[in-house]
Order: sequence, then C-alpha cells, then structure tokens
Amino acid sequence: MRAGLEVHQQLATGKLFCDCPTELTEEVRVVVARQLRATGGENHAIDAAAAFQASRGLQFRYESGPSNCLVELDEEPPHALNAEAVDVALTVARLLHARPIDEVEVMRKIVVDGSNTSGFQRTALVAVGGHLDIGGKRYSIQSICLEEDAARKVSESSGEVTYRLDRLGIPLIEIVT
Repeated sequence: MRAGLEVHQQLATGKLFCDCPTELTEEVRVVVARQLRATGGENHAIDAAAAFQASRGLQFRYESGPSNCLVELDEEPPHALNAEAVDVALTVARLLHARPIDEVEVMRKIVVDGSNTSGFQRTALVAVGGHLDIGGKRYSIQSICLEEDAARKVSESSGEVTYRLDRLGIPLIEIVT
C-alpha cells in the first residue's frame, strides 16, 4: 500500500479573502443561526453527503467577533486573494522545488459539516510537482495549495452545533505528498 499525506500550515498574514486579522478570540459580538439546505450545483445534481447532512436538521450557530466581517458570514463576496499569503505559498513552492502554475484560480470544495458558512471551502492550486530530500531519500510533493481554514467548533448538543468564526478564512498552505 502507498499512502500520501496532507500537511497544513496556518499563515499569519491576515485572512485570505478579507482584511480581518487572524487572531483567535473568545469575544462574541454577533450570533447567527442557520440550517444547511442541499441544492444542486452547476450540473443540477445534489451532492449525496450534503443531502444526508441536510436531512439531519441540525441548527448551526455562528459566533462572530472582532476578527470577523461580512465575508466570513457569507453576506459579502470574498475580496481578492491576500497577496502576502500568495507570496508565502510561492516561496514554499520554490523551497520544495515545485513548479508554480501559470494562473492561480480559486476553486470550491463542498463542506457539509457546517464549519464554513458558505457551504464550501475556497482553495487555490499554487504549484505542482515538487520534492523534498530527507536522509538521502526523495519524497514527491504532488501539489501545494493555498486555502482558507474552517470555523472552529466550540460546542455541540442535540440538534445544534456552534462554531466561532475567528479561525474561518485564516490562510493555510496545504502540501500534498
């Protein structure tokens, strides 16, 4: 059997799609409650995992504090990618001998556990095909991505999950072997 790893590293560059700081906080200023509804995407098909989660009828509470804005609440479109985070990701790609792609485009990955208010995670492929040499052995790096971290779960009870949005949107470098 051959297995790969995903390694994530948070960046202290400010959030990925807005100008909010990346500090975690216990201060809650606003609480928003929502339920997950499964809908069809571009091909009009409903994702089976999303349909299952929606059928559970969970209520999601999102606690917003001083390090959040309307982007994290999914009430405002994301801003341009954080240029400093992109620069750090490209530096890591160079250190890992990876080939940067010609154009960085943001993709969406469906998230069905409520940890992202939009229902998907934004991810950008930055580089491919690198390697890391350790102890005379070469380890392949399949891809290097820049993505947003999820909200952090603070509590869960019967029928309700509470997330704090301070971590949502913090840039992550994802290195895939």
